Amino acid sequence: EGLTKAFGVEVIMDDVTAMGLVEHQDELEFRVRRLAKVRPAGIESPLMIYELVSNDTLLGAYITSEQFDLYEVGLDAFLAGDWKLASDSLSSLDELDQPSQMLNAYMQRYGMKPPTTWDGVIDLPKY
Repeated sequence: EGLTKAFGVEVIMDDVTAMGLVEHQDELEFRVRRLAKVRPAGIESPLMIYELVSNDTLLGAYITSEQFDLYEVGLDAFLAGDWKLASDSLSSLDELDQPSQMLNAYMQRYGMKPPTTWDGVIDLPKY
């Protein structure tokens, strides 16, 4: 619940669940989008989290293929520590895209430079 609030999305899942859905996404009305690599408070190992996104504008959050691609480029750059490219890609997304806004805000808190110990993981406080 805390993760969904932090990223401004309705449904967040882990790798196992997301990969199970990806195997059947042609049959479903939903897709999955990587959001970030996080380490929630109290958990030692980081995990990649994913968002469940509708393929239909009538069913809720809808993201075009172009927006998916831009987010992927931005997320890959963010994880790699190229925050200039990450910001450029993520800033070009709709301002209503909360995950891109969250990552941009995170980078802003660090002055657009990853910490020297950057490993691509966002350490999250307890919500």
